[in-house]
Amino acid sequence: MTTMKPINLSNLNQAHHAEPTDAMRQLLQQPSAPYLPRPIKTIAAEIFKKWPKVYYGAVPYLEAMLSLDTMRDNYGQDSAASVVNYFLANANTWRGEDARRIKKELNDLLKH
Repeated sequence: MTTMKPINLSNLNQAHHAEPTDAMRQLLQQPSAPYLPRPIKTIAAEIFKKWPKVYYGAVPYLEAMLSLDTMRDNYGQDSAASVVNYFLANANTWRGEDARRIKKELNDLLKH
């Protein structure tokens, strides 16, 4: 088990104004942290808010999406991917900026 060394707070101001090291520059040039997608249930809740009159064919899939977190989950015997695909197939009457953005987000989840 390793023990942590105490931090010398008296040098904090000096360290704050120091030039970045080569290691720090390398870290800053690396790609950012991986994207963490929103939970499917959060997306479904937003759809219910943004689509006031959900097409009846999409309702059961949207309700199922409320119980899903990730694309690895299942709803009964159906995979999350299947539920999302069936929702998208029944959501073609939903249009507008919000619809395009959210459908793209769901399609991106299906690809990854």
